[in-house]
Amino acid sequence: MGGARQFEGGHRGYPASGRTKPLDRILTVVVIILVGFAPFAIGGVYPWPAALIQIGVYVLVIIWVAKIVLAAETPGAVSLPRIFPLVPPVLMLAGLLIFQLIPLPPRVVRVLSSSTYELYAKTLPGWPRIAPYLDKAYYAGSPATAITSESVLLPTVQDIQRGVPVPFAKSESRRGDSPRSAESTVKRSHNFVWKLSRGLPATWYPLAIAPSLTRTALLRFAAYAGLFFVIVGYPFAEGAEGERRFYRLVLTAIVITGVLVAAVGLVERVYWNGKILWLFVPMDWGAPFPGTFPRATGPYVNPDHFANYLTMVFPLVLAGAFYELYSTSSRTSSAIRLLCAAGALIIFTAILLSLSRAAWIEATASAMVFSLLWANSEWAKWKDKYPSKTTSSRRRHTRLDGERYGTARPAAGLSKPAIAGIGLAAFLLLVLITLLIVGPQGRTQSDVRLGQTIANGGGLGIRPIVWRDSLDMVRDYPLFGVGLGGWPEIFPHYQTGPWNEYYFREAHNDYLQYITETGLLGVVALIWFFGLAARKCLSSRHSILPTDWPVVFALALALAAMAFHELVDFCLHIPANALLFTLLFALAVRLAIVRKEGGLITIVAHRSRLRVAAGLAVVGSAMLIGFALTQNGLAYPYDIAWASIPVQAREVVIEHPASARAHMSLLEIAGTNLTPGMRLDELATATWLDPTDPSIRDMYAETLAQAGKEKESLNEVAESVFNSPASGTHSYLDARLISWLLPAEQRAISKGFEQAAAAGYPGAIGGLGAFDDTLGDFSDELQLYIEAARRARTNSERAAYFTDAGEVAIRAVNENLAETLFHQAIRAVPSSPEPYVNLLVQIYGPAKNTGAAQSITIEGIRNGADAPRLYTALSTAAQMSGNPELAESALLRALRYDPSFGMIMQIAQLYLQNNKIERAAAMLRNATEVNPASADAYYLLGVAEEKDYQYSDADEAYARAAILAPRQFRPVYSAFRRRMDSAKGAG
Repeated sequence: MGGARQFEGGHRGYPASGRTKPLDRILTVVVIILVGFAPFAIGGVYPWPAALIQIGVYVLVIIWVAKIVLAAETPGAVSLPRIFPLVPPVLMLAGLLIFQLIPLPPRVVRVLSSSTYELYAKTLPGWPRIAPYLDKAYYAGSPATAITSESVLLPTVQDIQRGVPVPFAKSESRRGDSPRSAESTVKRSHNFVWKLSRGLPATWYPLAIAPSLTRTALLRFAAYAGLFFVIVGYPFAEGAEGERRFYRLVLTAIVITGVLVAAVGLVERVYWNGKILWLFVPMDWGAPFPGTFPRATGPYVNPDHFANYLTMVFPLVLAGAFYELYSTSSRTSSAIRLLCAAGALIIFTAILLSLSRAAWIEATASAMVFSLLWANSEWAKWKDKYPSKTTSSRRRHTRLDGERYGTARPAAGLSKPAIAGIGLAAFLLLVLITLLIVGPQGRTQSDVRLGQTIANGGGLGIRPIVWRDSLDMVRDYPLFGVGLGGWPEIFPHYQTGPWNEYYFREAHNDYLQYITETGLLGVVALIWFFGLAARKCLSSRHSILPTDWPVVFALALALAAMAFHELVDFCLHIPANALLFTLLFALAVRLAIVRKEGGLITIVAHRSRLRVAAGLAVVGSAMLIGFALTQNGLAYPYDIAWASIPVQAREVVIEHPASARAHMSLLEIAGTNLTPGMRLDELATATWLDPTDPSIRDMYAETLAQAGKEKESLNEVAESVFNSPASGTHSYLDARLISWLLPAEQRAISKGFEQAAAAGYPGAIGGLGAFDDTLGDFSDELQLYIEAARRARTNSERAAYFTDAGEVAIRAVNENLAETLFHQAIRAVPSSPEPYVNLLVQIYGPAKNTGAAQSITIEGIRNGADAPRLYTALSTAAQMSGNPELAESALLRALRYDPSFGMIMQIAQLYLQNNKIERAAAMLRNATEVNPASADAYYLLGVAEEKDYQYSDADEAYARAAILAPRQFRPVYSAFRRRMDSAKGAG
């Protein structure tokens, strides 16, 4: 299975130059440092590692420029890859992004993007006639007294005892600590001051709706573009030899880094301490993750991004295992290939334990492709070694360097069943070994993940809804988009119900998000660029040497893995993954260019133009390094600081006019400085920007009611309940408040629930049922659940609704109807225990019908319902019927199925209740052996021993309970000791 060395042969090279060789080494070292640093810096997702990556790339650009300048002065025909055809689309995209940041007159904004104009007009009061927020209320130098329209229901004494917080009590916590609260804080913005200092009118605004996000995204784009052109266009001093060395060192660094990333992911699962890399707690978590992390994540926060990084490295490792790509001599080739094989196994195992379904597909495809290629090469070599009589001499003698051709390039026998079988066997062997390594727990987790994917129709979750809502954004901003990076700022406006408490920072489809942010012009630039690159690669495929085909296949598979993954994720938003993708793509394009006839140009022949371009590149790199160093140290939206005065809150609204939370923060901080009309306008704006948020719309509804606009207020209440049909998100749906609501308010709430139920929103039917139940409207609630059961799409839903309807019938004192409904639930799902339990406890127990109770219990167990639950319910029904023998017998049968501590305690309490003291004591001794840390078990044992006159044993049991729970049982033990002392005194 030997093969030729990587990149043998070459193209016409560059004459060696002693002055420029060190630059080649420095460039290679910097690239390798970037490759190793990026993934272990938490994927580079936080601004400080992202800034370091950007600075490293700009240093590469400066090295590249220095190399070109020195080469221009070197005697001889020093050549440069022909990269200029790829420049125009990149300049077009860069120009578009810069244009998105330029403040424009309102009329120009209206012509270019009517939706952007409408956004500014709706969110910035007075615009475009005057600059927004010029009222003195927004320029207060100190915080105003905040006012709120939120209703507050004081807790009862029992609530306080359960730990419910008291409103208005002094607290160390800050308001708004929720999954979506980070955006409600305010950021110190310099955009408005920048425009004034430049002399531009204050009414001029850019097409980018969130300029700070677009500026950050533009810096990242500049870094990736710079890296691409450096890798593609760098002229190596030693020609083909220097180029081969660069390929080998960089690809080796990528392989080693990938194996280390995978190894960290595997070790982290075994020695998990709740932190990424055992040191870092992500800001989204807030605290170390408790217990064992369910998925391998390595140095990444998101397991899917970890898996995506590995799927790009995996083909390169397979290429090293199947072919001699990373060795420089035949003596080390076998050892290096063995190490690559081990690395491939480590990476494949880590991908499997990441539970990333897209990565599973990508890794499987890579493994199968390379297995088939290897099997094909082995078949070709075997055919060459043992030619058959029918093999023509022409075929034997016209092959290209037989050994090398067979190891790299597909041969004629690829479609043979034997080849496919060999390749499939190699792939299955890899899968089998991996499954053995991950162990039972890993296999179980993978099975569960696969089962969830099949059961949920692909396991995409809420992603399709986000994509559908994002398409509306494309319709409104078709030409220029909302600004690169601006998708999360405007998405809440397009997000349809039901309300989701989590804040979406990405669309989980980078293609769609890119379209929304850059519009048609950005799509044209991107298609133009990748179309040119693809044409160059395809046109040079016949010029690629046979020994280069393995790495070409590996690069193609790595790029295809990223292209596929981007359909369901946002991996290119992760700097480490984007850096690796850019590097691999640049290597593939460079291979195509340098192998193609006419792919090189002489630097001396274009000396003057290259000097101008070099000067511009150096100046631009220096400026970009300065911008990178001034980036905020926190990621969005955590880079937003708390405001203390209205003028600060005003600034962030001007910088983030599409943020509903920014408007709410301004409203809260300005407080009593604002007139009722100004408050109402801000609430209307916030509601328009985030229409599904119940807290914003409820506050808007209450403010409308205070302004005397009752009809509009009720409409907002109905809309708020429709968007979020859950009692916990509306203060007026507290059970103690509902009966005090006005009839019109109750009708509005019912209307919202009904609309949500008709739309199929989760929890809507249960919420409306609970609302009717609180009002005592059992007939409507009963009809609601019966109709829902008839319309249910699955038997499990039908059974649940019939069960709910039966419980309502019980509360309505209609036992006959309840019994019928419970039986209908049983017919829908015979194995569900709920209707059986309700029949036993709610129907047959109160009716003292022990015969029917025993019959339905036997039927339920025969149908597969949970036996311990049914026997426990039968025991309860027997106790209600006054049949202690049946109650005891039922619990003992339940104990056979479930010999748990809880079941033992339940039987012991029944014995105590029936005054069977000796049996109770025996059962409780068993309970203390099962759970020696249970204070309750020792307390009840003490009660049983005391009743059985075993005072010494009772003293020991009470004492143990007092030790385990001193606050609860120490007084009990003291009382027992006093009883004993009194008995001794009386004696």
